Amino acid sequence: MVRVSASQHSHEFCKDYFNQLSNPPMTTEIRNWAVVAAAMEANGSTNSEMYRRAKALANGQADPMPTSFPAAPLSISAV
Repeated sequence: MVRVSASQHSHEFCKDYFNQLSNPPMTTEIRNWAVVAAAMEANGSTNSEMYRRAKALANGQADPMPTSFPAAPLSISAV
């Protein structure tokens, strides 16, 4: 689990990360994924599927780990 503190340092780190994104306007969902990606980068936790998912979604790309039908036909949402 990645925890994001409310400290000024982490706020500035996330603010800088948000400024790197090139697809304005940023939705709340994209902003949330950017926070997850930034926190994982700060912790050095970048070698996981969750990081790749957070990074892709933060950059406005397609979800590399779809969890709902039809993109994930074997998911529980397809039942």
